[in-house]
Formats: sequence, structure tokens, C-alpha cells
Amino acid sequence: MTEASPTAVMLAMMEPPSQYEEEFHDWYDTEHVPQRLGLPGFLSASRWECIAGAPRWLARYELTSLAALESAEYKAVSGANSTPWSRRMLAKCEGPGRGQVRGDILTSAQKNMPDAANVDHLIVARFPALGAKDETMLSAAIAGLVAEVEEVSGYMLLRSSVEATNGSDIWALIEGGIPLTYLMENRLLACGQWSAEVTNLYRGYRRPLK
Repeated sequence: MTEASPTAVMLAMMEPPSQYEEEFHDWYDTEHVPQRLGLPGFLSASRWECIAGAPRWLARYELTSLAALESAEYKAVSGANSTPWSRRMLAKCEGPGRGQVRGDILTSAQKNMPDAANVDHLIVARFPALGAKDETMLSAAIAGLVAEVEEVSGYMLLRSSVEATNGSDIWALIEGGIPLTYLMENRLLACGQWSAEVTNLYRGYRRPLK
């Protein structure tokens, strides 16, 4: 049976107060992620810690399509139907920067890395309100930029499902084997004629030892 390929992504960004962090990870690791991965249309989940930017924690879900977020099964465990533990933890994370991004994948590419297991850094950048022509040009610019950087293992561009009158936000997800701070600070903030308004750098989530 051929494994489905993702056509959409959901990003969830949040940060609990420090006194709830251990419970937050317990909830995410033992209830929330397993629950999501049991739903139709959810293909994979990964967690990331922000080391430059905010909020601190990011979850990335790859989906067969955005329709997965409209299914009866998803709605049955979301919003008002969330578990008591989910409602408790989400209420603790109502701080600045909490948000969710839902987007269709415009383009993506992966390189053949000799040590793919060590690819554990991620840049997330938002380019606001682009029309179709700008989307195409930005995609080409980022593809060229990524090709120049040996440490980049792959990238993905998302078109936000929230549309504005002047276009949709484009989110760039760029993965690498080292902290790509120089790319984030010197190249991605002004990629061609476009400027990213959000640039966060993440590393793969590692559960703190108790």
C-alpha cells in the first residue's frame, strides 16, 4: 500500500507558564499527539523548541489535506469537545504569540543528506499577503537560496488558509543540520524583494530529564 503524501500542514505554537511546563509536556506527549495521530488525515507529528523567537513550543502536523481539520472525527475532539486535560492546558497557554497556522503546501524539496538523523533545526518564516505572481517569484527565490546552503536538508512553502484582500501569507519551513542563524539573519529576512515578518529558529524537541 502506497503511503499518502502530505498536501497540507498545521502548525501550533504555544508556551505555558514555567510552573506548568512539565505537565504541558506530559499532556502533549501522552495524550494530545497520540490522539491527533489517530485521526484520519493526520500523517505525522513533530515537536520543536524555539531557540530564537517566540513562543517556545511548536508542533508541526503533516496532513493529507486541510479537510482533515474539518472531519467529524477531528471536531469530536477539538474546541468545546476537547478533553478536560486539553482544555486545562490550552487555557494555561493563552499568552502572547499563541497561534495556529493552517496551509496548503505550495512546493517542497528534500536533499539527500548523508546524516539525515542529525537534521534537527528548523526555520519558520512568514511572508505576508502575497498574490499569485509574488508567490511564484518567492518560491523560486527561496529554492535558489536553499540550493546554495549545504547544511539545508529541505524546505516547504505553505499558503495560509486565511485569505486577505491583498493575498495570502506564505510560510517558509526550512530544515537543516545546524542552527541556520546566518541564513535567518542575513538572507531570509530580505529574500529578493520580500521581507519576512516572522522568523523563528527551532531545534528538535528533547524532553527534559526529570
